[in-house]
Amino acid sequence: MRNRSLLMTALAAAGLALAATSASATAISQTMTITATIQNSCLLYLNNVDFGTLDGLITTVGSTPININVTCNSGTTYSLAPDNGMNFGVNAGYPTDRAMSDGAGHTIPYELWTDMGQTTSWDGTNPLTGTGNGNVQMIQPAIRLPAIGGVPAGVYDDTLTVTNTYN
Repeated sequence: MRNRSLLMTALAAAGLALAATSASATAISQTMTITATIQNSCLLYLNNVDFGTLDGLITTVGSTPININVTCNSGTTYSLAPDNGMNFGVNAGYPTDRAMSDGAGHTIPYELWTDMGQTTSWDGTNPLTGTGNGNVQMIQPAIRLPAIGGVPAGVYDDTLTVTNTYN
């Protein structure tokens, strides 16, 4: 019986100790800040332009659109400007035009326009501008071959770089 009485006393003391511990527990809190810095960003995709097989007299070709896809995060302003290509001004009849070359000294001039209406030439002083919205935006400036005659047969090409300046 005595063991039982001691056991009961010990259990009662343990219960009081637990109650005292719970009553005196202390909690502290701390806040933290969660941040992320988003930079302006853009993607640029250009489709190549192929006029296909043309008559060597090139009497009328007209214009074709250039498909440019720009994706910039929302609010990012962008400006697209072409360079002069690899053969700028080499055609004596068109000294201020870009040109495709056959690599043998023969050229076909071409012009770039900000739109299919050909109201404004597209160059470094007249860039295409816009503001990103987070989605792909298709822009279609135009490329035009003027009517020229007597072009020797061959494959003509040029390399043009379009730069996207954004902020």
